[in-house]
Amino acid sequence: MRIHPPTPAQLAREQESTLAAAEEAARKAAADALVEEQIAKDLLARKSGKKAWDDDDDEENKLEVDDTDDLDPEAEYAAWKLRELKRLKREREAIEAKERELAEVERRRGLTEEERKKEDEEHLRKQKEEREGKGKVGFMQKYFHKGAFYNDQGLRRGWWGGM
Repeated sequence: MRIHPPTPAQLAREQESTLAAAEEAARKAAADALVEEQIAKDLLARKSGKKAWDDDDDEENKLEVDDTDDLDPEAEYAAWKLRELKRLKREREAIEAKERELAEVERRRGLTEEERKKEDEEHLRKQKEEREGKGKVGFMQKYFHKGAFYNDQGLRRGWWGGM
């Protein structure tokens, strides 16, 4: 309830707010219509059995037959033989690694408690020496690096060709 008559500025603001509200309502209605249209299309596609990822090229692809077999039998055989030899080598190495591990376990079981402790201490001493040889990293050094993107020195040295 107004006590005073509205000023022209107040009238303009009211008109702008009603226009903005009307535009917003129109946008929402248009978006709702688009969503409903898409839902209707999806339902129709489901009824017809067509999937969204199906392409129109499927008909052409069904007609084409993969006829690359037996173009070069010697090369295909050589490639198969190479794959087979690599597979056999991987399997053999895995078996040998497992056998080495079992032999090490058996060897350690045969040792006395004192010999095992001595071996463990020797192993720990070697690990400590290796760690000391690396040197100590600075504060937060393992988390901080310049990165390749901001490395302008590389451009000056000519590492990246014609950039």
